[in-house]
Amino acid sequence: MQYFGLVGTPDANLSPEDMQKMATMGAAINFMGSYMNTDSNIPAAGMGGMMQPAAAAPEEWVCECGCRCTGGSFCTNCGTKRPMPDTPWNCTCGMTGLTTKYCTNCGKKRG
Repeated sequence: MQYFGLVGTPDANLSPEDMQKMATMGAAINFMGSYMNTDSNIPAAGMGGMMQPAAAAPEEWVCECGCRCTGGSFCTNCGTKRPMPDTPWNCTCGMTGLTTKYCTNCGKKRG
């Protein structure tokens, strides 16, 4: 039986150990190729934890029409704009008791 050597020439006289190493390396390359083409967040063994961080769940709010909306600025049922909370907030710049979406002193967004 003829084997092609590492440089592509026949009769490279590969030992059974070399053939086993090449087969193992080929299987590993094939596995990684199929792993990289998936949408899975489960890492392969020895990949060092290459998982994607979990996305934060969108905040749920209740519209005046009674719809429980998830995230977004408008109701998915009636289109009403999401109400801003009436509770005052304090900005990191030192402004206190703000009820607006942005700080009136530095312009930082509430949150």
